[in-house]
Amino acid sequence: MVKYCSTAITFAEVPDEISLSIQITNCQNRCKGCHSPFLREDFGNNLEEDLQSLLAKYGDQITCVCFMGEGNDIIGLQNCIDIVKNYGLKTCVYCGEDVGEYSWYLNLDYWKVGSYIEDFGPLNSKTTNQRMYKIHERLEGKRIYMDFEDITYKFLPRSLEEN
Repeated sequence: MVKYCSTAITFAEVPDEISLSIQITNCQNRCKGCHSPFLREDFGNNLEEDLQSLLAKYGDQITCVCFMGEGNDIIGLQNCIDIVKNYGLKTCVYCGEDVGEYSWYLNLDYWKVGSYIEDFGPLNSKTTNQRMYKIHERLEGKRIYMDFEDITYKFLPRSLEEN
């Protein structure tokens, strides 16, 4: 079961989007210096049960749903992503894992990857190891290809972005 503890309408989590950001609990990562270590705990409401009502409440105010973490139920998270896509909104997952063999990102429009490494800093640090990708689908013949555009630079303060 995918559990969450809070939601917020945000402008900074996904560049150029107004997002319903949902904090997913039961994080499986143990990043040193994590800014939200309480999200490691197994608590919160069932997101699959509540998602339709959240979308009904906020759907006309947002362009994207950002899942802040992946919890411990990838199948449940994929179900939530599918619900959001069927609602006609963009999707994003903040994933603490490094890029690996995932298939669930196929329905994503944005994907933040990389564990938090304290010495490298968060997404708005020029030295961050984390990456935010905008995912573009392209059709060639009968095959769909995914292109990953690195948009991490959009988190940098203007003074750092230009250097």
